Amino acid sequence: MKKDKGKQNNEKSNNSKNKKSSRKEKKIYIKTSRVIQNNLIAEMVYPVNNKPVFLVWDKKLKSFKIKKYILEGRLTYTPYVNRDLILNKTIRIPSKAKKYGNTKKLIYRIRKFIDKYVYIKDSVDKEIIITYILLTWVYDRFSAIPYLRAIGGLGTGKSRLLKVLNLCYKSIYTFSLASSAPIFRIIDEFGGTVIIDEMELGKGTEKNADIREILRAGKENNGVVLRCDPKTYKVLSFKVFGPKILGSRYTSNDAALESRIINIRMVEAKGDSVPLMIEDKKFERECEYLRSKLLVWRLKNYFKIDINAYRKYIDFNISKRLNEIYAPLICVREHDRDFIKSLLGKAKKKHMQLLEDKSMSMEANIIREIYYLHNSCSSGSPLVQEIADNLRVNFDRKFSSRFIGSIISENFGLKTEHTNKGNVVVYDRKKVISLIEEYHLEKILNLEGEKKIEEKLQKYLKNKKEKN
Repeated sequence: MKKDKGKQNNEKSNNSKNKKSSRKEKKIYIKTSRVIQNNLIAEMVYPVNNKPVFLVWDKKLKSFKIKKYILEGRLTYTPYVNRDLILNKTIRIPSKAKKYGNTKKLIYRIRKFIDKYVYIKDSVDKEIIITYILLTWVYDRFSAIPYLRAIGGLGTGKSRLLKVLNLCYKSIYTFSLASSAPIFRIIDEFGGTVIIDEMELGKGTEKNADIREILRAGKENNGVVLRCDPKTYKVLSFKVFGPKILGSRYTSNDAALESRIINIRMVEAKGDSVPLMIEDKKFERECEYLRSKLLVWRLKNYFKIDINAYRKYIDFNISKRLNEIYAPLICVREHDRDFIKSLLGKAKKKHMQLLEDKSMSMEANIIREIYYLHNSCSSGSPLVQEIADNLRVNFDRKFSSRFIGSIISENFGLKTEHTNKGNVVVYDRKKVISLIEEYHLEKILNLEGEKKIEEKLQKYLKNKKEKN
């Protein structure tokens, strides 16, 4: 009997242990939001003098519920409880929820708020800012999103605009020289919008390099930053996908990153169109009021957003990348034809600017020199050193023939040969013409006339061959 009792006690203790372990398996602490089975969406609300709760929108029932925790199968989700990050406004979480009327009324309120505190000269830029604010509240519906940048000189209102953009979803405001380690940890834990002031991407500081890594990885929903735990040497991955808003005086030379950024050109406000100083408490109350409306807008519109609405507006006359960065903005305001028309007009202008920039790049200048020197030198094979010397005059900077030679062979796929005079470019007319077209140099090199002459010659030879 004693043995049986002992067995029973062991079984009881094992059962209690199993129950405890199963409880631990069931409980997961979420960040601040959760989408459940494409039917429910929950967002944490953090009342100032109370405990956080979830505001849950049921798509089928079209109703709201307040929940202290959420059950999903064997999992239990509870709100985030670190008060310091939220109450110190490191990350901004709504403290309440308010009805917003409809999207048109909400846009009107956001526009009025922007006009009150910051001067935006271009009306299309202002609508892009408003739409980007809305996009941040549903960004996780998209596989890739653009970044926004306020760009301009000193005193043009860049920092003021970034302060206004704290309306964005779970905004995190920081500076470029802040340590990057907490930034990617906060993004991984919360998601949301990162706002970085004084983000001069051209500067080569180590900390800026880390933030550039976040920007490069964070544009797509599978983007991660990898780090190694110094104690265990275990590789850690941090998800850094989400909206990024930058304040900067200059663009950078990082072409891949620049192609993901929508620039808002800032100019100094004249007269008393915006207040010189902001009354912080009043400003924060207004921000919180709009965030509470945007919260409800997110919940009610999250499942309604058509992520393919952009398809009927694709413009094949502009680059694929430009179509891609403007697509989420179109989806957010798919029923506003006037906005979409003005946005596509902006995209065309940016496309032309990108073409002009490409035609003025160092690579374009190398192609021009190859073409000119081929037509002027007797051998028809331009010297690499001569190309480097001519570029020095154009850019007021010294280039080594080895550096130029590597661009010619690796980037352009043209062969170089060693001669007694030095390395020369083996002229491949078909490839050079293709490069001239790629870098949009036809007009600069007057190649259009040459192409017409060649087309007529080919047509003449073809007709002659058919007659014979």
